[in-house]
Amino acid sequence: MVVGIVVPEVCGDSLFAAYREFAATLGESERRKNEPKDSRLTRAHRRQFTEMLAPIDGCLVIPISADLSEIASIGQNFPVELSRSLVEFAPRCVHQSMRDDVTLLSRQAGNLSSTELLKLLLYTTCIQECIHHAVLLRSHSQYQNCWSCRV
Repeated sequence: MVVGIVVPEVCGDSLFAAYREFAATLGESERRKNEPKDSRLTRAHRRQFTEMLAPIDGCLVIPISADLSEIASIGQNFPVELSRSLVEFAPRCVHQSMRDDVTLLSRQAGNLSSTELLKLLLYTTCIQECIHHAVLLRSHSQYQNCWSCRV
């Protein structure tokens, strides 16, 4: 399971300040390369994190779980199968630059382990769902200015 958190600009400062305070309380065993990792948090710190998010008006928490049963049937060959599929797709691209990008992506996918590729797909799905929910639920009223184009 992966959890995405959508934070509109109007409430970002207060949430990021609260997060910095929270992160400062974490022990070394709850970090990897000095970055807090959910899988390493104690139960108490997980609860504290969710309680920190609750009062932030406008914050969206998007949990994503994956049904890996279809992909599991491919097993260890999943990166190879995806790479092969991308190689077959590349010639159908109209523009050379896209053909080149898809070809590169096919090589990169083929170099990943099944576990790495599954994680990447789960993160991709999470980002997609976060964007979908942000547009659906936070593109109006007090959040409308968050969507303004700023240069």
